[in-house]
Amino acid sequence: MKIVVSHERTDFDAFASMFAVTKVFPGTHIVLWGTVNPNVRHFLSLHGTFFPFLTEKDVDWNAVETIYVVDTVYLERLSKAGHLIRENRVDYFVFDHHPVEE
Repeated sequence: MKIVVSHERTDFDAFASMFAVTKVFPGTHIVLWGTVNPNVRHFLSLHGTFFPFLTEKDVDWNAVETIYVVDTVYLERLSKAGHLIRENRVDYFVFDHHPVEE
């Protein structure tokens, strides 16, 4: 299973990036976790059928082989997905436009 994740309180920047990953890498599932920014939540309530997504509890974490990370490089912001990455149990790729603080 391939998934794409982002930080908690998913904003439009993160959600649009996740959607783009599903187009570039077909078969990838958007996974939202924790809270979602209110404007994204409202958007999904209106148009969610066009943008299918899973929640963390919907994912069979033992079946995840690849994780795409968008809008953050900080694994501690990724909940269960970050845990799998830190344990080297999956392949992962990061797409982020924020500069890394040194």
